[in-house]
Amino acid sequence: MKKHDLYDKFLTDTLSENEEKELLEVLKDEKKADSFTEYIIETNMMVSAAENIDSATIQISKSKSEIRSIVLIAAAMITLGFILFFTSFKDSFEVISSDVVNVTEGSEFIDKRIEFTEGEITLRSSNGDHIKVKGPVDLELSSLEEINLRKGVISVKLSDSTDSFEVLTPHGSVKDLGTAFGLAVRESFSEIHVYDGKVQVNLPNAIETLIAGESIAFSPSKKFSSIAYNKNLFKEELAETLFMGERELRPGEQMDLVLDTSGKILKADLKLEFSKEQDFKYRIIAYSNEKEVFKSKEFSANDKPSIEIPTTAIKDLKIEMKVAHGLAANSILKIENMSLITEGVRPYEGEVLIAAGSEWKYIFETKPDKNWMEQNFDSSTWLQGNAVLGFGDKDISTKIGGYELRKTVKNIYFRHEFEVNDLEINSLKKMVANLLADDGALVFLNGSEIFRYNLPDGLIDEDTHALKVISKGGEMIYKNFSIPTDSLKMGKNVLSVVLFQRRGKSSDMRFDLQIKAY
Repeated sequence: MKKHDLYDKFLTDTLSENEEKELLEVLKDEKKADSFTEYIIETNMMVSAAENIDSATIQISKSKSEIRSIVLIAAAMITLGFILFFTSFKDSFEVISSDVVNVTEGSEFIDKRIEFTEGEITLRSSNGDHIKVKGPVDLELSSLEEINLRKGVISVKLSDSTDSFEVLTPHGSVKDLGTAFGLAVRESFSEIHVYDGKVQVNLPNAIETLIAGESIAFSPSKKFSSIAYNKNLFKEELAETLFMGERELRPGEQMDLVLDTSGKILKADLKLEFSKEQDFKYRIIAYSNEKEVFKSKEFSANDKPSIEIPTTAIKDLKIEMKVAHGLAANSILKIENMSLITEGVRPYEGEVLIAAGSEWKYIFETKPDKNWMEQNFDSSTWLQGNAVLGFGDKDISTKIGGYELRKTVKNIYFRHEFEVNDLEINSLKKMVANLLADDGALVFLNGSEIFRYNLPDGLIDEDTHALKVISKGGEMIYKNFSIPTDSLKMGKNVLSVVLFQRRGKSSDMRFDLQIKAY
């Protein structure tokens, strides 16, 4: 006979002698005894509510009395068990699964900070909420209603009985409105992906409400940014970390990366190298399609910070070192341990046609022949040296002329020859130049002008002056330009530059140029 049929016959006092024996055997199993007791209690409550019976006299046999005794004892034990259970787990989080060293299943946490570098744990609150935690993580379990995620990734599934739950992060807070969501705290931003229900993201001066299937990145400086939706942040381990080594950035110089939209985060450590320490501060800014997608806090010359740039759904990324205050002092930013977390391929960084600090030929005392910017011009008698070239400043690599040069020179002419053999020129999408020029520059590629900087429109000759004086801070900052791809040729190419003064007796001039093709 089925269990519930036996239970019903017990309640209606219609058990046969064999059925009584069968029920006694059933009740020897602890789980079945628990189930029987719960069923009896629930049924009696419903009957009492429906019939409102004050009392009833039931004659039972000795065996039935034995059964009732067992039921009462079992009910008492279950009640005591429930009391002990809720007492022991009151206002706490229990670890129900863990592969983290020193965090064991069954451990309880409340008002405690959890930190680990590897692995995952799953917590269950006494409210029935589930929180999955992935290292590296820094998480403080302040209370059942509030936790503080300083770093790491969590996935939250709240029970129907939870009325209030909030996650604090360094970049804003997430208030749950009855839902399930994934939350990741990065170096300079946080991101949230809503799996079910609704959440509210609170910043100091802005609020955003998200529903299931929506995601967003947020930080106090950038507020809210659109990112691709991720159904499970814990699947990030499927993404590969591509180590890209070291790069260099000069003030104002931009580094271009072509991604395949599968990238997630670009990480790097920064270290500034400078010839003389000054009151100098800088930021790292990233752009995609000319829109700012990342902005770091200000760093000083001696800082050695780490950055994390979100790259989800980004195809073209420009990274720039932006001077925020002071003089750059011929500084170079070393980008170390650069890596991209991605499910795609290694980003394309273009081909360097002319590197910063390259060797250039130059002339300054006389005006060269008219065809000096052409490919077939003979510059074998010109002087040569590595950039930065110029005069008037101590940090210049190649000093042109002597002290009296500043009183006589209005222009300096530069040439650099380079070969293009392996590039698929017809498939080039863009070329970019990073120019350092004090004060103005006119730039030619294979005899044709490709861009000008700080010069007037129209005809340019040796008597032309730069439009304005470049300030002491600005003369050390690289400027960025796009170059028409059809100006490049297979084989030998020549880049020619004329440097202009704003005034005939300027105290200094300087020049460097880098070109990359994509």
